[in-house]
Amino acid sequence: MDASTVKNETESGMTCCTSWYSGRTQEIVRVLNAMVHLICVFAQEINVELLPQLCKQVLQNKELFLCSTSSSIQGCSAFVISEIMRLSLYQSEYIASNSAVLNEILSFVDCIEQLVELPPPPAPEPQPTLAPWSETPALGAVRAPCLSTADSMAVVSSPELPMEPCPPLIEGFSLDGGRCTKPFGNLATVKTFVMCWCRPLPPLLNARVKNVLNVLVRALDIALPEMDALNLRVEAALQRIAYVRLPRNTIHDMLQMLCGILKEEQPYGKSRPAKVAVSRMLSRVLLTNLHRIGKFATMQNVASAALASIGHGDGRVRSEGRLLLAVLTRVASVEQIERIIRDCFMELRGLSSMAASMTGGHLQSPHALHENVRKRRRIALLLALCSILCATPGVVPPYVPRLMERLAAHAHDPAPEVQRAVKRTFEEWWRSHREGWELEHKPRFVAANIQIDAMLPLLTAPAYLV
Repeated sequence: MDASTVKNETESGMTCCTSWYSGRTQEIVRVLNAMVHLICVFAQEINVELLPQLCKQVLQNKELFLCSTSSSIQGCSAFVISEIMRLSLYQSEYIASNSAVLNEILSFVDCIEQLVELPPPPAPEPQPTLAPWSETPALGAVRAPCLSTADSMAVVSSPELPMEPCPPLIEGFSLDGGRCTKPFGNLATVKTFVMCWCRPLPPLLNARVKNVLNVLVRALDIALPEMDALNLRVEAALQRIAYVRLPRNTIHDMLQMLCGILKEEQPYGKSRPAKVAVSRMLSRVLLTNLHRIGKFATMQNVASAALASIGHGDGRVRSEGRLLLAVLTRVASVEQIERIIRDCFMELRGLSSMAASMTGGHLQSPHALHENVRKRRRIALLLALCSILCATPGVVPPYVPRLMERLAAHAHDPAPEVQRAVKRTFEEWWRSHREGWELEHKPRFVAANIQIDAMLPLLTAPAYLV
């Protein structure tokens, strides 16, 4: 065998898809582990001097560091890249050799982000006919089959009137309409990028937080059969980013971006895994930055994002939205929560007056669509108010007596979701306040002129095990 043949076989072995048990994969993993140990052994001054060469070598061998399909190689490559990114901690304006470390790593990270291959955002869908939750497939109804493009064009049509090709028909309410359902096979760069940010660094994250969140949230929109546990890795990376201490302006920008994703102001992040992960991350960002986000505009933005999640068709998204609103209740001040409650009841009155005006007229198909949207918004507002009440297990805030009086009026609401939520909310509140009711909590209700007799049946209602 001549030298050229050996060289060609060696080069082909670098790019082939090998399993963990093959010798070539083990050899590459050992080399990557040696690189990690060498970076950790050398003094940081030497690593800073070698930083341009390290970045250049990673980018030149991107097929190995970023495009390998082996999970073991992906993990070791991500660890090498994260160790290179860790050198951003040694940025110093007092040391000449360390003055440009952060800029060098930022350009390196920017090149990696450009190499990450993500599917394009899904095209905007037609407006679905939003039905109340009790009539959606989310609660056990038989799912209507989705027609393909060819089937939708073959529906009964007039022979003398040619029909234009129409988009695929969408079912009454799509639970995961924002998923990228087109085949997308190359997830190697996405997985490596996600694992690189499992150990986020404050200086680097402060400069690239929007770009990183953009890639991570878009990765959650990839169709589920091709995820390969990618959603778990992305969610873990988002949770670790949420616990990083960042400047106040960066935190406000992050909150605005996350709220915009939940309110569907962005073309990405409309899938159920994305909404669930973003809601959990937003809750942890609120708890981590408890004393640095006191503006009412920020609280109002988070409340509207939580309401958008509570109004979603999927039960898991609604549950995370209610949890997010409960966290907001514990973080915001009493005056801010009172203002949010007042705004919710004002919107409820507006929806009731709108329903009265629509009932007096003739209901047509556009009006029926608006009526369904109005019903779902009304249910979401009442569920949000129940979440605010459930978030007060200790001392009774000043707004609780009046809130309970107004919610008690909806105990026999026409919507079964509201009935169950109100009953469960009063049961949980009574369970946590029953011991100190006569001595501590009841005088607060009497001082607020609340009709306690109207609420006692809800508070003391027996619970049956079915």
